[in-house]
Amino acid sequence: MTLEDHKAAPSVCRVQGDIADKEAWPEVGQVAVLAKHLCGHSTDLGIASAINLGERLSLLCLAPCCHATMSWNLLAPESQAWFEELGINDAKEFALLTDVIRLSRVGKTEAGRPTPCSKWRLREHIDPSEIETMGRLACRAIDESRLVRLRRGGLDVALIEYCTTDLTPDNVLILASPTNVQEAMPLIPVGLDTTCSKPANYGVLLELDPTAPLTMQYRLMSYLNEQQQNRFPSLQTVVPIADLLATRVPGLICSAAEQGLVETLVAELAHCPLIKRAVTRLLPFVDLATDTLTLTRDVVTNASGQDGPKPTFRVFSRPRQLEQKLCAAFAQEWLSPTEYTHALCVWSTNPDNAVETGTDVPVIKKLEESAAADGFNESMGPDKPSHDTPVIASNDLSLEFRYAVLPRQTLDMSDWAATRQADMGDRGFWRCYEVAARWPRRFEAAKAVALWTDTSSSASWVNTWADHFLPVGAATFELQLQDGLEEVRVHPAREGCGTGTGHASILLCDVCASGHDAIDMLRAVLVACRRNSGSPLAGTGTAVLRLRCGRKPRTIKQWLRDIAKLLEVKLSASRVELLHLLNDRDVERTAVFEWGSIDTKHAPVDNNEF
Repeated sequence: MTLEDHKAAPSVCRVQGDIADKEAWPEVGQVAVLAKHLCGHSTDLGIASAINLGERLSLLCLAPCCHATMSWNLLAPESQAWFEELGINDAKEFALLTDVIRLSRVGKTEAGRPTPCSKWRLREHIDPSEIETMGRLACRAIDESRLVRLRRGGLDVALIEYCTTDLTPDNVLILASPTNVQEAMPLIPVGLDTTCSKPANYGVLLELDPTAPLTMQYRLMSYLNEQQQNRFPSLQTVVPIADLLATRVPGLICSAAEQGLVETLVAELAHCPLIKRAVTRLLPFVDLATDTLTLTRDVVTNASGQDGPKPTFRVFSRPRQLEQKLCAAFAQEWLSPTEYTHALCVWSTNPDNAVETGTDVPVIKKLEESAAADGFNESMGPDKPSHDTPVIASNDLSLEFRYAVLPRQTLDMSDWAATRQADMGDRGFWRCYEVAARWPRRFEAAKAVALWTDTSSSASWVNTWADHFLPVGAATFELQLQDGLEEVRVHPAREGCGTGTGHASILLCDVCASGHDAIDMLRAVLVACRRNSGSPLAGTGTAVLRLRCGRKPRTIKQWLRDIAKLLEVKLSASRVELLHLLNDRDVERTAVFEWGSIDTKHAPVDNNEF
């Protein structure tokens, strides 16, 4: 993947300010309004700002929350008018909605304790089995009033569920775009499925590494949705798999836009190296079977009707224990674990029962004994080889299997595993690769790059990175901070690059330090380079640095604020982004920022202040 693959990515600038302040918004250019979770009436302020942008609005994407904190007096006039049409006319009646929402959240643990609720009196009037549904309906009523307001502002709108309710009860997304934009380039897909509960009929199941961090599933979902337009155009939706095996082997279901695009989607996913590092197996599916008897019979029937050499299969299943059961259902001449021509990918919607239910029928059973069940020609026997050789299956009825048969040249799972193992190289390289691949605008003007490392390894990956994302022959350097933090040793990584060749406006950091000490050491590198007239570093540029954070959500939020401020103070950093990449561990974040001119006359700020 090269920089040219991402030229279509939009230019982005971050604006910090009061959402209600009209002066805080950019004065020119198209604006996309994105927010997650915009609490209570803040969502209404975001909607008002989007409407006021008029034709300059390209997309509104809001995930509202904290509906229970809202009050009648602060509702927009359009929302009040909509509620009045339904018979809700004042603050007292509107408070019933928010009371129901509060009651529906009682017992839900947040930060280790139940959400408080003072409206216990409503328990006498509401069936406990219905309270969660009623709470969701009350939230939906408030969000529906917002949709009405957006429609009256001349926008096309949609309300979708972007995750399941077990992750968060506030799982709704408000999408809106101007009608003229929607007609020219639809930002809200036509016929968009508004729920996460409906299973996909065709697509690809991505099975993740069971040893990966718990958050990997949602980081990968974010990446797929982010890159859908540029990298995965055949992808329609992505949802976590919710079978009984998901707690041990997490996965994602990627549904294809059309059944005929499944093979294209497989190719798009397989071509992405970042997907290959996170996903152990791809299991496409286009067909449905209720039992192994039907599945194996249909596979052989379809294969027998094909022209050319007889195909052979290798079975890949979820759960993996199902592979033995399915292999026992085929005559051996249809199977080849190494020289197969087609991959049979199967996953069960009930993986535990798929292995435990049913009794295997011996493969050597005579065709005459199973002809009635299998539906094959009774004249065909084991001594009469044919593409119609019978399939003997298990009698595990009432199960559901989704499956697909793909040529090996389309999906070679053996090659996938081997390539994936070979690509598990330097994490520093893949971290910097991911940043440049996902946010190429940060690097598109650069003509030279420097790698700061504290290892003595002579095999540098900086040239490989530069070949992917910089112009051909771009200058590359390695920097090493010497003892005493006063001097930096510069080593040209590419032949023909002298220490004074150009000025690198990209600094990739691959060091063991990952906390405040890493920021202090990076400051020392920048100060030493500034003092050295022959330094390859430019006066300002983009840096990529790995940092280590805490584990608890509240701790991480405070850490993010402190680290962003520390980078600004110590490194004169701007455009600071603290990212949780696919290549990061749970306790890691990647800082991407622009370093500035460091004031060397004053002592650095004490880390204890943060």
